[in-house]
Amino acid sequence: MARGAATVMRAATGRTTAAASAVLAALVLTTAARPTAAQNGQTDLDALVGWPFPSALTAAPASPVVAWVRNERGARNIWTAAAPGWSGRRLTSFTRDDGQEITQLAVSADGSLVAFVRGGAPNRAGEIPNPESDPAGVDREIWVAPTDGSGAQRLGPGHSPVLSPDGAWVIHIDRGVIQRRPARDPSASPEPLVRGRGSPGELRLSPDGTHLAWTSGRGDHAFIGVLDLESGTLRYLDPSLDQDGNPAWSPDGQGPTDSHLIGVIEVTGM
Repeated sequence: MARGAATVMRAATGRTTAAASAVLAALVLTTAARPTAAQNGQTDLDALVGWPFPSALTAAPASPVVAWVRNERGARNIWTAAAPGWSGRRLTSFTRDDGQEITQLAVSADGSLVAFVRGGAPNRAGEIPNPESDPAGVDREIWVAPTDGSGAQRLGPGHSPVLSPDGAWVIHIDRGVIQRRPARDPSASPEPLVRGRGSPGELRLSPDGTHLAWTSGRGDHAFIGVLDLESGTLRYLDPSLDQDGNPAWSPDGQGPTDSHLIGVIEVTGM
């Protein structure tokens, strides 16, 4: 791969149709959820404050399923919809305005499971936002919610979740360690996958679920790591003093080679 001030490679991943369907579904659902204004031509302030706000629209990579966050009077919840009806369904039951964010949605390729993070990112001191000053403290946690509505479950501390294509496993980061755990068993302990130097981020699972790519930040430079999940073999793609990042797999996802991992941005002179 040639190096320069910036090299960007893009490839279609077959998500165009899913993304278009997701946007259309969001528009329909948001319009249908609008509260009515007060009669006699006066503005209903309570209705305006209570207007639901959707965000973080995310589509399943290979299924006509979307998920998003709906903030209604401060209570944040995960909603989902699927073709052909695109009827919205709430998957979580958080009822209070406790200030806890819901971010980093991931939908399994088969559309059966949604993973998300509840809780804000830490500050420089490593402290998690605690808007209600809960004396028990709060954490940034990985949650999962089946799209059949059977109920959300908390898995444990962590962030940046990615799901296996069948929704059986979730890979995430916790305190600088890349971990894997069963996605549907909250009692199972996480399995450490990579305890390496640097700060891991931008986890990307190959379409066949056999390899994991990520960015390993090293301060003034960064590498792209690739882990074979079956053999445990780890290697870095063309490591140098550049700031490599934004890994993306080609649609076939056949193995950890430069020709199958695309979308790497290389920046020099930083």
